[in-house]
Amino acid sequence: DPGRGLHFRAGAPCINATLAQGAMNMQYPGLFQDIDLLSVFRPVVKHLWTLWELVLVGEPIMIFSPGTPRRASDAVLGLAGLIAPLPFAADYRPFFTIYDVDFQPYRAQCAAGDMVAPAGQLIGCTNPMLYQQLEKWPTVAVLQADGAVRGKADLQPRQWAPVVHSS
Repeated sequence: DPGRGLHFRAGAPCINATLAQGAMNMQYPGLFQDIDLLSVFRPVVKHLWTLWELVLVGEPIMIFSPGTPRRASDAVLGLAGLIAPLPFAADYRPFFTIYDVDFQPYRAQCAAGDMVAPAGQLIGCTNPMLYQQLEKWPTVAVLQADGAVRGKADLQPRQWAPVVHSS
């Protein structure tokens, strides 16, 4: 019921939330509800629940989809809408590039070994250099249907496999 407190567990901490009046109005189901999550996340569908939990608790997530910009951007938008009817209240960038204003600070943090991505940030990228430069990003979902599972150290072009890894 709107106006009444909710109490639920998400990971170790307990989250208390109070829904505002009208928050459960299903005439507005949330952002990006037209994204077909199953087709976008088919390579990592077994991790979709984990991704939902990470979005819900505000974990920064990088979506890496080599060669498929639409899949990368649809994945970011789909994750932003996944927690509906709760509004997504963090920064999301469906197509993050090396020309983005935040790339150089993130790269410097990774090089120094103290990566601190903003809470809840979702970024989508297709550039392998960006993926390798931001190797300390807390959670990465690789969306590519073909290839063998490989670690970051031995990535070769066109050999990324569907995997979600968290540091």
